[in-house]
Amino acid sequence: MSDLKEQVQKNVVNLCSYLDQHVAIWREALQETESAIRALGNLAEQLRCTERTHLEAVENFQEMKDSAKFSIWNGIELEIATIKASMEKMEKTNNNLKRKLFSLEKLTLDLDWDERHPLINGGPTQPPLSKILFLGLQFWQFFDGIFQKISSAYKSLDVYCERSTSNLANSLSVDLNVNSVNELIALTQYVNNSDAID
Repeated sequence: MSDLKEQVQKNVVNLCSYLDQHVAIWREALQETESAIRALGNLAEQLRCTERTHLEAVENFQEMKDSAKFSIWNGIELEIATIKASMEKMEKTNNNLKRKLFSLEKLTLDLDWDERHPLINGGPTQPPLSKILFLGLQFWQFFDGIFQKISSAYKSLDVYCERSTSNLANSLSVDLNVNSVNELIALTQYVNNSDAID
């Protein structure tokens, strides 16, 4: 096998062996946000209720109200920090996946795509290279699209607006059991060494 094909195959293995890990990182990050997003919704509701409450007849009411708001805000900041940390994990693994995919794609530019070779045409344990690249791009686009929605909802978060907190919660409710994820993993589960196409 030529040096170029060897490098391409190493990059194929590098990409394919990362797919399960990528999904696992996403699942873990999404699970970490579940309790945080529920708590954030509750705290945001408490904050809105506290803001609407006015009892002029109660002595020192404004001080009590300010104290309650301070406590609620501390809780909100903690939950937002948890969500932000999970988002950072998602972004990091998306960037790793993108780097692996685009490194592979760049290497394939100099391949002779008309050559009859198991790397290009596929074999018993590895699909054709064009299919790996196509499905790999769909796989990355799926996760990148989800992250962009989460990021947009996070950036526009306004805890005084119930719809805003709901939008963030909805963006974090993600089904990873979709064709664009499962198909690539299923087709590449046996791509695990650089000799797979010899």
